[in-house]
Amino acid sequence: LFSSSDMTSFGVSLLSSDYIQSGQSVFIYNRTNFDRDLSLDTSWNFYNQTDNQGGTMMRNMPMVRVAYQAQQNLSLDADLGIDITTAKSSSSTLTQSTTTTRIFPSVGFRWNF
Repeated sequence: LFSSSDMTSFGVSLLSSDYIQSGQSVFIYNRTNFDRDLSLDTSWNFYNQTDNQGGTMMRNMPMVRVAYQAQQNLSLDADLGIDITTAKSSSSTLTQSTTTTRIFPSVGFRWNF
């Protein structure tokens, strides 16, 4: 925690299904208010799974967002996130591995009317 007005939350999930042998998810979120008008949100989501066919998938998704309250009913937002996914599949003769990286930025405003 960086200031007395920070908010931090954590989450953990365990999952399974007919297809997913085991899966785990961890989520961490923090909001820091620098002053009344400027805030920074950071988050990280991690997901890992093993399926019944021997395949695996691991996903890392960090994200950061800056928000500025320009006027009482107008705020400006900018965020940047990265999604890094690694998947492996196996058969009796072949193992394949792929890694995908996706970067997703956005800039915008919110008008409360």
